[in-house]
Amino acid sequence: MTRSAYDKEITALLVIDPYNDFISEGGKVWGRIRAVAEANDCVPHDPLRVEPGATSFGSASDLASALRRAEAAHGEHEKRTGQRDENWPDWYAKYLIREQAGEDLPL
Repeated sequence: MTRSAYDKEITALLVIDPYNDFISEGGKVWGRIRAVAEANDCVPHDPLRVEPGATSFGSASDLASALRRAEAAHGEHEKRTGQRDENWPDWYAKYLIREQAGEDLPL
């Protein structure tokens, strides 16, 4: 297998929510797949769906800064609990969403 290298200065991770971006009302392909999506209750059955506009970052740099803040806060969380948090991705996600919403941050 060939391993690819990406320049960290010009590379970003783009996460797409297929329900909100494409197959919900207002999504880019909604008009073409509406009948199928509604027949299968696609949107209501997605438990991880995030409401449009709930969390966004203006640039890769903004996201990286937010992740660094989450990392520092999570380190404090692990110090308080005295153990490694195996569910750190969930903790980071909650932190990022709550930070942008101006809500209390996870401890």
